[in-house]
Amino acid sequence: MKLFMVHVGYYDKSIGEGLYETHLNYFVAAEDAKDAKNKAHQIPEFQERSMHIDGMKEISSVDGYKVILEKFNDSIKIDNPLDSNKEHMRTNLTNSLLENLAFNERRQKDSIKFFEISDVYTFENSKVKKKRNLAIVASGRVGHNHIDFSKKISKKYLTNLFKDALPSEDFAIKIFNREGLNSKIKNEIVGCEIDIENFSTKVLNYKEETRPPSSFKKFSQISDLPFSSRDLSFSIKDFSNRQNLEDYILGYENELLREKFIFDFFYNKNSAEIKIGFRFIFQSLNSTITEAQINNVMNDIIEHTVKIKGVTIPGLN
Repeated sequence: MKLFMVHVGYYDKSIGEGLYETHLNYFVAAEDAKDAKNKAHQIPEFQERSMHIDGMKEISSVDGYKVILEKFNDSIKIDNPLDSNKEHMRTNLTNSLLENLAFNERRQKDSIKFFEISDVYTFENSKVKKKRNLAIVASGRVGHNHIDFSKKISKKYLTNLFKDALPSEDFAIKIFNREGLNSKIKNEIVGCEIDIENFSTKVLNYKEETRPPSSFKKFSQISDLPFSSRDLSFSIKDFSNRQNLEDYILGYENELLREKFIFDFFYNKNSAEIKIGFRFIFQSLNSTITEAQINNVMNDIIEHTVKIKGVTIPGLN
């Protein structure tokens, strides 16, 4: 189905006794130009005002954005929408997530993992049906540590994500077409959308059969406050001391330290020397973190790590 702009004209008898021709445009969805012409002739106003078609044009793109028509035959229209482009209740969550993915990719974010849990609405048997869905889309790198940095997200990534919750046959992971997203990034996009109520029941039943509830992963609140990052690079003269350093840093806990991981790793086989870089992500749930708070944590980490045998921080006096 294509979008056509049909330019029509008619003589309005209420203006200048019908001596002047009035023009306006209709937008119609049609298979081709002939179909668009026929549909324009079926418009009640076209017939009532004895209009005629002056021209017609297929609209395939606007300001660099490709026009894609989506049928809303089972959607619910909102009487007074705040945005004219969002005048229907959503029948799925995936389309919104794909729009957000493309929005972020156009801002140089090349590794994205989104999910949303929300209600969707459809018409079934002349009645409104509401259900709650879980939708996921992911694209780019698997992770930002040095091990996963070069690994690309694929269907296998999402399958592994769900493997402890449900057998893979209970959900359908798709590869989404990038056509119309207006993004220069070409990484594969994978995702799925699931009826969350049905899914939750299956998850609980499946988990209770396979392992106790005490082993379930628990939800951690996500902060909407700004985060800050710091990097520390270490030199280890003896490979055997590497584990002591990793155990200390990766096991370090502080309420302001949201995440820590190895982002760079180099091993010199000839000298057995290791260069290893750690990244620390700071973020609070309650307030914006100050430079002093970050420095306190970093100084504590530095104080303890330099005491580990064979470990030094290049550039630190």
